[in-house]
Amino acid sequence: MNTSFMSTALGIHGCEAQRIRYEDKRIIINIKTKEERLKCSLCGGSNVIKYGYVIRDFKSVPVGRREMIVRMKVQRLKCNDCGCIHQEKINFAKEKHTYTHFFAKLVIDLSRISTIKDVARYLRVSWDTVKEIQKSYLKLHYSCPDIRNTRRIGIDEFSISKGNKYMTIVVDLDSGAIIHVGKGRDKNSLRIFWKRVRKLGIQIEAVATDMSGAFMASVRENLPNAVHVLDHFHISKMFNEVIDRMRRDLCVKYKKSQLISCIKGSRWLLLKNGSDVISNNKMKQKLEQALSINKPLAQSYYLKEELKLLWRQPSKEKAQTFFLQWIEKALCVRDPAVKRFAINLKDRMKNILAWYDVHITTGPVEGINNKIKTMKRMAYGYRDQEFFKLKLYALHTNTNAFSG
Repeated sequence: MNTSFMSTALGIHGCEAQRIRYEDKRIIINIKTKEERLKCSLCGGSNVIKYGYVIRDFKSVPVGRREMIVRMKVQRLKCNDCGCIHQEKINFAKEKHTYTHFFAKLVIDLSRISTIKDVARYLRVSWDTVKEIQKSYLKLHYSCPDIRNTRRIGIDEFSISKGNKYMTIVVDLDSGAIIHVGKGRDKNSLRIFWKRVRKLGIQIEAVATDMSGAFMASVRENLPNAVHVLDHFHISKMFNEVIDRMRRDLCVKYKKSQLISCIKGSRWLLLKNGSDVISNNKMKQKLEQALSINKPLAQSYYLKEELKLLWRQPSKEKAQTFFLQWIEKALCVRDPAVKRFAINLKDRMKNILAWYDVHITTGPVEGINNKIKTMKRMAYGYRDQEFFKLKLYALHTNTNAFSG
């Protein structure tokens, strides 16, 4: 076989082919290192003598649909300069791997358009082999995300499995990259990230989180000078949960009454965008029936719609006036959950209105959470947590992201 072909197509340099044959539906190439290329793998000296050999098989890139095996006569050498006895260094594969560098690159390329299972089936290797190649690649390129230029971040958690098991992610809101993955959703999940921030002297200017007490306390402790914004999506979501709880209580209260027909099936009408409901006469009529049987529910619904206007005010001062008026209205509702929610918001007014100082939200983080859910479904979950974290770090880039 031509040495130029071996170099360009297989990535094998300094070797010569002794034999090529077709056996068991595989193409097998027997090779050995050229005599003048034999050198000590430790000191690099060429004053060596042969001291036996072993035969090793390496999986190479296929030719068409045929597997290709590189069968190499690996020399054991004794160096007259340093006195060591060691196997020769193989330049086309890592020391303990049974596949070539070119084969690993092919696995990486195929992994971007197909799942691990499909790549393994196509190349006739084990699932674990493809996974380990992916893991090595991800560890080399993404194990330590660059956070030196990070200025604005978003923090959120996501569920990794049933049983209240969570992980916390920190996302660079400018680049969209995940720059930290922590176990759990408490203050300890961010400890390593804050340590890196202090070590590198990074000046983070703004942070967006939900209303988690652990996240708020952690940001307050580690970034006292940063603008901390509480995401309005989560605030609206929390108030929706309050309204839904009121609806469930009414379903229990009117279970044996004719009024149950007005409440039953009204969940999405109460939680949907009001403009979408009003534009549909049938939905509008059903909503009005549900609101007519309970005054606190009606008040809470209109407060929910009014709360959206908090982030549409012309200035921060107008927003503060609007916010305090909204709190007063909420405190007048005869429902303890609504009052608790209003008091909770008032205590966090500074962080809520900080949105007018820096217009950031956790929206990009929520988008990444959706990608994570899709990735988990495609892979049916991940048992190797280190591999899972590495895939998260690579999730933001389309060119390097893996499928499944």
